[in-house]
Amino acid sequence: MFPGIKLSYAPPKPFAIPVAYAVCILSCLLPTNVHPGQQRRVASGFRVLACTPLILYSLSQAMQMTTGDNALDYLTGTGCFVILLKWVDFMILHTPEKDFRRVGRAEGSFAGGEGVEERVPETFLEKLLWSCDLWTTLRGIGWNWQVPNVPRTPASKWSFVKQRIIACAFYYIFLDIPATYVRGLRLGQAGASDIFDYPLKDQVVLTWLSTLCAYTVLQLQYNLLACIFVATSLSAPDKWPPVMGSLPDHIGSVRSIWAGFWHQTVRRILGVPYQILTQIVTFPKGSFVSRYSQLWLSFLTCAVLHHVGAIKLPAVSAETNCLQLVFFACQPLAITFEGVMARLARKQGIQKSLATKLIGALWVALWFSFSLRYHAAFQTRIGIFEKSAVPSIAEWTLNRMDGGSYRGDWTAEPILGRVQPAAVIPLKREDMMLGLPSEAHGDYTDDFRGQFLVHCTPYRLSPDLPLPKKSSISDRGV
Repeated sequence: MFPGIKLSYAPPKPFAIPVAYAVCILSCLLPTNVHPGQQRRVASGFRVLACTPLILYSLSQAMQMTTGDNALDYLTGTGCFVILLKWVDFMILHTPEKDFRRVGRAEGSFAGGEGVEERVPETFLEKLLWSCDLWTTLRGIGWNWQVPNVPRTPASKWSFVKQRIIACAFYYIFLDIPATYVRGLRLGQAGASDIFDYPLKDQVVLTWLSTLCAYTVLQLQYNLLACIFVATSLSAPDKWPPVMGSLPDHIGSVRSIWAGFWHQTVRRILGVPYQILTQIVTFPKGSFVSRYSQLWLSFLTCAVLHHVGAIKLPAVSAETNCLQLVFFACQPLAITFEGVMARLARKQGIQKSLATKLIGALWVALWFSFSLRYHAAFQTRIGIFEKSAVPSIAEWTLNRMDGGSYRGDWTAEPILGRVQPAAVIPLKREDMMLGLPSEAHGDYTDDFRGQFLVHCTPYRLSPDLPLPKKSSISDRGV
């Protein structure tokens, strides 16, 4: 139903996404034919007609190549869709010079609408920097469209740098240790178990470990960049507020977790389809239809955003791709259920209190312990954790303790029986592109190991192994 697209193996084209961004930035320097009295915010001007084909071509080039690394390919796919949504938002639904303004703010202050709107620069260099700032911000920090609930940040430059360095050390530790453990399990790889093959309690533990890895790698990257840009005076501290909201402030509901904590960075771009809808149909602001149509459209867009990254991965099955779609599709169901329960509670006269917050936190923990399993299974199956995102001190330590023989497979367990790590060797990405099967299943009997199931995704049997007496795998060319 949703298989990965078939990519011909091609060398990376690192220019594709930077070129798309460059076209977006330079587009603001081109004239537009939108008149001041125009009511409809659809800019069908020269800049849109001239730049849209260039952007689509650059993004198509990025989508047609593979780096050979599933994690990078996945991020490339999602990045392409983000650029496309921003282009629709900033250039088709709006006119930047008319609708977007930098806002002067007190240093360290992030109250929405505070300060005085600045005029759009007129000189070439100033307009170029203005456009660069506009296109490289996702949350609109310092702009009149800044997303709500942006956390505060220290006003002092060196206090900021010190705080972020400590945060980097913290996030590194809480990335390295769980990532090394999850990587050692080799989940979804040949001869190893899938998350769903474990008991439910172990599924929950593995799910939260995988989620912790995803959270800490995002935080580590962002805080490292913040340290570099602020320490070198390329940016002010107030341009780098925390990438996510405060977890204790949003722990009470699934809606709050998504809107104020996890989705803060992509909150605006996920609202683009709703903006398109409101160009056609007008909803009363704050009405039930408005709130829930925006909710469902946002999560539909989120599912498509992640799926664009998934379909870029060769040899990933439709079943695997559907796992993350299940995860994102069930989130608005939970939020709608919350809304119904909150309405019933208000009718019964129940007020917000510590008890209701604790009940909400318990509900959030139970909900994500259940639903996140699907996304964690997707991540492990596509090999997100096959390579360390950072140099691993934990892996180096284990290797030293193991006399230099540690290979990261100390906890691997097959689905049935026991498969030695030496029994599988990686199948190269080029081989998969040439049509060799990415998935093979077969029962065979070996004099020493008995009967068991062999998974070859994305692995093949080592040529050093004795051939099995009965095999449905050998007939398929593995």
